[in-house]
Amino acid sequence: MAGLAGRERSLEVILGLSRNPFTPLADFDPELTRQMFVPLSQDSSLQAMASDTLAGTGSAFIAVVGEPGMGRTTRLNVLAHDFWESEGEYILYEVSPLEGPDAIDDLLSFTYERSRGMMKALKKLVLGISELSEEELERLRRSPASVGEALVDYLDPIRPVALLLDDAHNMLLSGDRWSFFFFESIRELVSVMPEGIMVVMTMSPDAFNALRKRHSALLSRMHDKVELQPLTDDEAIRIVGKRVSAFRVREPRFDLDPLTPEAVETANRYARGVPKRLMEILSQALEAAVALRRTTVTEVIVDDVMEPEKPLLDFLDRVPERYRLEVETLVRDFGGGPTTLEKLALATEVPVDEEYRRLETLVAAGYLSKDAAGMYYIPKEVLEAGGAREEPSKRKLSKAPPKEAKKARRVSKSIERILRRSRRR
Repeated sequence: MAGLAGRERSLEVILGLSRNPFTPLADFDPELTRQMFVPLSQDSSLQAMASDTLAGTGSAFIAVVGEPGMGRTTRLNVLAHDFWESEGEYILYEVSPLEGPDAIDDLLSFTYERSRGMMKALKKLVLGISELSEEELERLRRSPASVGEALVDYLDPIRPVALLLDDAHNMLLSGDRWSFFFFESIRELVSVMPEGIMVVMTMSPDAFNALRKRHSALLSRMHDKVELQPLTDDEAIRIVGKRVSAFRVREPRFDLDPLTPEAVETANRYARGVPKRLMEILSQALEAAVALRRTTVTEVIVDDVMEPEKPLLDFLDRVPERYRLEVETLVRDFGGGPTTLEKLALATEVPVDEEYRRLETLVAAGYLSKDAAGMYYIPKEVLEAGGAREEPSKRKLSKAPPKEAKKARRVSKSIERILRRSRRR
């Protein structure tokens, strides 16, 4: 605690900030999160439909679609706060990649705490925990429509209400039967729900595309799709300005004090417009400025902070854009590998069948290799060379790493520094 207090004191003395404004929004209270949220152009329909739902003049079913770090969960938290502030109800639930009925059971248990008695009734329908006959239970287990209708029955008395399903794509990992059951139940809910009920689910673009193919009837009931795009420099400056103004304790010398616009633009370029990554880079830049006792965060400081990561960024630039997420995830989340197909699919939020095709393409192109157990990894020579260059037919196959080999032997020193720094955070 003393170290944290000392750091905040340094931020105040040197940079004029009471605390680091770029820490994750989950660390702030809901009121402050709402205060610092900057709605972008794609948020207009989401806000309009929330207003209609709260007023009882409309209902809505919306998908918020974006890559990891684009602000999907933040938008659900803001919606939850808006419903709470307007004396409505909300159910905010993170869908976990659980197996079969466990996924349904987990959702129902959580939902019970928020909407009074829903769990008991829906467990009867979904899991068979009741005094109903076996014949009746079997019929209900085959009927997602019954679950959807029950959801409406139990949500109806607590209108206006928002059912907010974060990371709904994880249900695609629960097997075909339960994935179908879950999304069909939602389809029935949104098909018959009255005014005053709003259903919002978040997911990755790849998962949304898979959902379009597997559950087209569900998407035909959707009122809107909010597609989150990488931040422009102007949007990044607006977001940063809102955050620093919330914690500034000195008279500002310029609009973004203590950051220059060029610093924000440089950080946004490194972040490729991903808000979460932008915040991480700017947080590091603030720490560097305090260590250097600089009263202004400039683009030079941002460049210096990102220097250890430039080999990785240069390497990723050589990877075809469609497959860049897989390679970056392997490095950042798994130390270069080896790891399994399933773990990569979960981390990248890509359906398993599509993730398998991408990984095999990367293996064929020489960016990845597979060990004897079928796990994927980035060969050390590929990282050091900055990416595959030779045609697959001309290059030599990489040998599988021995089981006792450590991750550090397959990762260059610059990447090691990045990994150590991310672990410290």
